[in-house]
Amino acid sequence: MCPFALGLRRSSPHHSSTISNEAAFGTDYFTRTAVAKSNIFVNAPIEAKYFYQDLDASGARLNGARRYTVTFPIDLGTKNKDLRHGPDGALTIYAQADQPPPDQRSNWLPAPAGKDFSLYLRAYWPKVAVTDGSWTPPGVQPVK
Repeated sequence: MCPFALGLRRSSPHHSSTISNEAAFGTDYFTRTAVAKSNIFVNAPIEAKYFYQDLDASGARLNGARRYTVTFPIDLGTKNKDLRHGPDGALTIYAQADQPPPDQRSNWLPAPAGKDFSLYLRAYWPKVAVTDGSWTPPGVQPVK
């Protein structure tokens, strides 16, 4: 489980978490230690914003025994040319242990079979909506 589950986070409506003091820890040694353990280093929020996801949209722990999707709306920026967008421009990521069908493989994040895992999202040079907290990552949906 992410060290930010210890209360060092700001949670979103979809169970993702992030720290609010990023690279300006001051005397917050507890958060500084947690970041050093999980990331080694974090950038200032104008350079990168980090989100951690341990739970799916229903609040259950992410586990490789299940399949999940995360769908980002059309305005998600990425430099990865291999990702496949849907007809509406949205981007769906598949997190699961087993390979998805061929048309979904370019968007597959392999998960450890039968084990708990976490998802991390890094937003580089984020828009103001990301840094001010008005945008948060979409929920991780379990596939039925």
